[in-house]
Amino acid sequence: MSSKELINIFLSVVSFLILCIVLIEFSDLENGLVVGHQVCFQWIMLFFTGIVLLAWIIPQNINTISFTLSDWLTMVLTILLVYSYNKELTPDYSRFVFALQLIPFWFSLRLAFVFNPKLRYLFILGLIVSGLLEAIWGFRQLYGFTYSNHHLFRLTGSFYNPGPYSGYLAVILPLALDLALKYRNYSRIWPIGIKNLLFWFSAVTIVVVITILPAGMSRSAWIAAGISFAWIAWIRLSGKEMFLLLWEKYRRYRMLAVFSVMLLLICGGVGVYMLKKDSANGRLLMWKVATMSIPDNPVIGTGLGGFAAPYASAQEAYFASGEATDSEKLVAGTPDYLFNEYIQLILEQGLAGFLCFALLIAFCLYRGSRNKQTAACGGLIALCVFAFSSYPLQLPSFCIVLTILLTICLIPQESQVQETVADKGVFLKNISFSRLLALIMCVASISIFWLQKDMYSSYKEWSNIKMLHRVKAYEQAAKAYEKMYSSLGYEPAFLFEYAQCLSNQKEYLLSNLCLEKATRLKVDPMIYNVMAKNYQAMGNYKEAERWLWKSVHLLPERIYPYYLLTKLYADPGYNKLDKAREMAQIVLTKEPKVYSLAIREMRNEVQKMLNAD
Repeated sequence: MSSKELINIFLSVVSFLILCIVLIEFSDLENGLVVGHQVCFQWIMLFFTGIVLLAWIIPQNINTISFTLSDWLTMVLTILLVYSYNKELTPDYSRFVFALQLIPFWFSLRLAFVFNPKLRYLFILGLIVSGLLEAIWGFRQLYGFTYSNHHLFRLTGSFYNPGPYSGYLAVILPLALDLALKYRNYSRIWPIGIKNLLFWFSAVTIVVVITILPAGMSRSAWIAAGISFAWIAWIRLSGKEMFLLLWEKYRRYRMLAVFSVMLLLICGGVGVYMLKKDSANGRLLMWKVATMSIPDNPVIGTGLGGFAAPYASAQEAYFASGEATDSEKLVAGTPDYLFNEYIQLILEQGLAGFLCFALLIAFCLYRGSRNKQTAACGGLIALCVFAFSSYPLQLPSFCIVLTILLTICLIPQESQVQETVADKGVFLKNISFSRLLALIMCVASISIFWLQKDMYSSYKEWSNIKMLHRVKAYEQAAKAYEKMYSSLGYEPAFLFEYAQCLSNQKEYLLSNLCLEKATRLKVDPMIYNVMAKNYQAMGNYKEAERWLWKSVHLLPERIYPYYLLTKLYADPGYNKLDKAREMAQIVLTKEPKVYSLAIREMRNEVQKMLNAD
């Protein structure tokens, strides 16, 4: 066996491991479905970049990598990402390190595909396999054979909820359709051959995915799947020629056909909107509020993970202004993501980052179309459409898939390889440049891995500490949280739990320091409420009142902050009984979004306070 064949085997094995990341669960980690995948990817990248380096050092290659616009845009995006990131606050640090590791992954994939262009078939096939396994996983959850990852939903696959699960299947569906249409002439069952197996495998995947997709109730995934499905069919079935033929043949029915299509699209759009009207209105409100905060940092944005503070301020100001409608108040929420990757990208990376990203997608789609990488283009279209109303790029699995699809789009067909090498876009044709790039990516991958070397153990320890927090062993938990603060101080949930422990130990000042940091990392009125209770316990009633009104303005329909205001104004140290009665009336009369035992208990307590008065 030659060295090149051996390296191809190693590359195939490690590539397969990368594709398996989406299927792996880390139940021993806090937030293991995200952080676990990030850590796993970091480990695999050490081997992947190392093998790519060997691929360019040991065998003698004729071709070298061609630097295109996409590579330059990737480097510019990296510079903007690092420059705009808040290195003092370190928001969403695990995702920041993961995003950095995607850069060596990009260039290593580019080098691997130059070394062996046929490696793309393994990635396409591997993605289809992962989609089929996800679909089967979903069926097992629906019928109770295995558990889901969310107590409110039966169908989640290996994700946390049905939204990203459905989105992942929508991205895989066009890949399977392209493979089925490519080998549609091999649909016979016997005699069996590789092409027959590929056709039937992809056909089965399509049927299974289409069957499970409606159960996820994700309108974004349905639209993404429908558009990408239609695009693949248009390309593979010579849709343009068929359309022109029918257009000429049935001239008298043109207007009727156009009207029917428009009516179908309008009815479908209205139906999809009415299916989850409140959810759609909530997303529209998110986008509206987010765009209000963009002008504060229009060019380079707030940095990765930095949207929470400006978004919260914008939503508070909007509701405090009195311009919001009653329906907007009802659907208002506190998002961890903006459910629109493009708006979130503009907010966090500014117009500069958004333009680079948009150009990168457009260029790769253009090159993919020219290179006849139909499957990759179809998957990329599905992912881009899904990103309009969801949050795929916040999850490691989608980022990995996006990188794979983008790089596959840049692979020329075998007949175009020599033409590409001779093209004027080749940067430093000497083979030594490709070897140098492989070495740089290997060193970069090791360096980035070092930034998160303790991440797995930190999140595992946090999962253990939460047990102390849940059983209200606050003293022991506070000591444990203090030890882990330097490692996990960028996680808002960690800060909130630590602050609660400190508050129960009457360490109100330290508790509020943690909570104040958490307000810059997460949109959550409960952070404001706990801060207010701490200030009230310290006798700083003005600050307590200020934070409670911030909580009210953030989510006006919540009853709990009005209840806390009632207790604050009734406090003998503050003694504002008129305001206390006013807040009490709101608690007693305000219609809750969801009636619960907690609301009944609050109302009973407030009623007793009024009766005692």
